Amino acid sequence: IKEIRKAMAELEPTDEKVKELQSELKTIQTALNAAATGGECANRLKGSGVVVVTFRWIEDQQRCLERWTGFWPRYLKKESSEGLCGSLFPGPTLPKFPVGNPPIPVYS
Repeated sequence: IKEIRKAMAELEPTDEKVKELQSELKTIQTALNAAATGGECANRLKGSGVVVVTFRWIEDQQRCLERWTGFWPRYLKKESSEGLCGSLFPGPTLPKFPVGNPPIPVYS
């Protein structure tokens, strides 16, 4: 899409090539909208169940790993408790995903 818009910007508005590029851009946008809004294409998309997460700072990755690894997070999806007994008892339930429309991440 960027390349098409860049090519359109370099041409004169009255050029025939601009009309061709506009129709190509409209076709691409229609296909993307159909896939995003649950059209015929969205029904054929299958999720893999795998998520790739990229962290900007290593500290964020380390905090995430500390929170989501261990006995309680792995088997009961609960945080490890801190206190006198260490992690003998599970803590609160871990969040599944951000809630909202659009999703609002929860920062602590």
